Amino acid sequence: MIRHLFITTLLSLATFATLPAATPEALEFFENRIRPVLAQDCYECHATATKKKGGLLLDSRPGWQAGGDSGPAIMPGDPDSSLLIQSIRHTHGELAMPKNGAPLDPSVVQDFVRWVRDGAADPRDHPPSAAEVEADTAWPAIRDRRAQWWAFQPLRKETDSQSVLPLSDRIDAEIDRALNAAGLQSNKAADAATLQRRLNLLLTGLPPSSEDALAFEKAYADHPAHAISMEVDRLLADPGFGETWARHWMDWVRYAETHGSEGDPAIPHAWRYRDYLIRALNADIPYPQLLQEHLAGDLLTQPRLRKGINESALGTAHYRMVLHGFTPTDPLDELTTFTDNQIDVVSKAFLGVTVSCARCHNHKFDPISQEDFYALYGIFASCKPALIDVSDAPQRATIQTELTKLRQRIADQLATAWETALQQLPARLQTLPPDKKTASADTALALWNSASANSAADLSQLWNQLQQQAQQQRDAQKAAAKNAPFWSWDARTDLLQPFWHASATGSGGHVTPAGAFHVPESGDHLLDSLLPAGIHSHLGSETDRGVLISHRFPAEKGHRVWIRIAGGEKARARFVIQNYPRRGTVYPKTDLTNSNPQWIEWDLDYFDGDTAHLEITTEADQPVETANAPRSWFSVAAVQCLPEGQRPTEPLTTLAALLPPDPASPQNLTDLAGRYQIAARSALQAWRSGQATDAQITFLNTLLTAGLLPTTTSEIPEAAPLLQRYQRLVETLPPPVRAP
Repeated sequence: MIRHLFITTLLSLATFATLPAATPEALEFFENRIRPVLAQDCYECHATATKKKGGLLLDSRPGWQAGGDSGPAIMPGDPDSSLLIQSIRHTHGELAMPKNGAPLDPSVVQDFVRWVRDGAADPRDHPPSAAEVEADTAWPAIRDRRAQWWAFQPLRKETDSQSVLPLSDRIDAEIDRALNAAGLQSNKAADAATLQRRLNLLLTGLPPSSEDALAFEKAYADHPAHAISMEVDRLLADPGFGETWARHWMDWVRYAETHGSEGDPAIPHAWRYRDYLIRALNADIPYPQLLQEHLAGDLLTQPRLRKGINESALGTAHYRMVLHGFTPTDPLDELTTFTDNQIDVVSKAFLGVTVSCARCHNHKFDPISQEDFYALYGIFASCKPALIDVSDAPQRATIQTELTKLRQRIADQLATAWETALQQLPARLQTLPPDKKTASADTALALWNSASANSAADLSQLWNQLQQQAQQQRDAQKAAAKNAPFWSWDARTDLLQPFWHASATGSGGHVTPAGAFHVPESGDHLLDSLLPAGIHSHLGSETDRGVLISHRFPAEKGHRVWIRIAGGEKARARFVIQNYPRRGTVYPKTDLTNSNPQWIEWDLDYFDGDTAHLEITTEADQPVETANAPRSWFSVAAVQCLPEGQRPTEPLTTLAALLPPDPASPQNLTDLAGRYQIAARSALQAWRSGQATDAQITFLNTLLTAGLLPTTTSEIPEAAPLLQRYQRLVETLPPPVRAP
């Protein structure tokens, strides 16, 4: 054996000695086609700086010339006798390289065969250093080499000036050439009935009708090519074409109408995506356009519009078709799972590669790094599940603009009528029916009730007590301002952004100062009540959609989130952890059923360390577990995150509007009634100028509730045409077109 190896080595050395000098072309071939593969697939086990498995080194010419434990690895000029070629061909009985890896691409194997056959030109006189090996085997070098593969090159149009044959005939010729080389023959041409059946099943999924079959058979007998062309055109124009091929597309994006797991909740309006695909395929929308719509159709500056629908925005619905578990104990793991699922679907469907393989490591085969995966992950995870409005209805915008103008005109009529009514306020107070006095729990009228039932001395004492309460409220607010919460948002001082992202079809997409109001959509009342400063989804109509999504914030143990909010018809406020869209035992939500603002709170302890956001929606606009409720509304005034044990400071009550910082108390009921009149006029003036405080608005609402200010068209007949016009316009508002 030793003697045989010695002789073989001498023969190989003799071969090296007789080889001609390497040409520049051969050296360039080595550098471009051979060295990158050696570095990527061989240096790990056969390099001086790493390992010397089997005694073989492939990191220099002297290394492979010396051979390994099994003898010479390369026989220049004789690839079939070279162990390296046998091992990468996987034809050697014991050796198959790369070890534990996929076989090299056949084209790469052919490059090595050519290299050895042409003399194995190799300029590497010395092995690379450890640093050079690391650079050659590091991910950037591997990625750049893989990126040169043909599959990752831009498409280019090939021209063949030598051929005058149509492309289809040239393809047929190539197929026939390959069949002949393999000793095979193509099948005979199908008869008319078989051909038509194949076309129908392929393009529409259904066999032809008997009438269509007879018509095709007759046309095919006269002019086969023309009959086929006409049949294809007929099938492409058939609605069944889009329906059949949309099913294939939906398989790729894993179309679903529910989220699975316990309860298997529906994905609201998922069917819109299905119908969008059918329309797009039947309309022959180009693939690049559909690709853009699927990736970011809601962000296109020039979306594709059709019959009042933003078709482009419908394309993003496929992101929502993922599994959501029920009340997962680890919400971050849940987020990671469904985001990875989104990336997996998008990359396989539209890139044809498995990007998700790079979730835990750089890709084993493709030029995709773990960094690439998490760059995508950051984008996908930053998007929150929601319903959007895909309607493109200029009519709605026009109506909303007119409704806004009508509300201002109604406000002017109300202000004029209230100014007149306030002239009679002292007298009206004196004659308030007993039930109106006792029905109100408001402090302002409670003062009048108590005063009217007691002596002047008691009035002075009561006034002083209430004034002390009012001052205590002011002091508490000042103290709260010094002890700032962990974070907060307040409609009285803050803009919508950056805390909230709003999506609304009416006037609820911005912060309004105190004094806005909703006009009832039936009846003869001009308003329900005046609203505090806030974001109100129903200023235009209770049929308007409203969605508020807050910025992300850390859920930290020892803190609570408080929201001052009102709402009706089961609008919902949710405390959302890691974008999880469903409700559950530890995933809090509150159905809003109180028309008066109140504080609701949520404990953060359970989700310490997680990322959270707030979500407030009308009933029909919740991302999951929604209902097609035609009317719903919410009104948000403030949000605070406070340490455990602290409560948010309550807003100033009507005392602040009625009792200014003035030590003088009223002398009698007439004097007290005058104080009410002064406070009411001041509040009215502030409201007309858009400068009213929440306390002044609450004070005016007290007078409205007590019937001391007119609110109906019977009391303000000049406002009746405005109300009628408003209510008629609301009835003509196009409904939102919701989509996931």
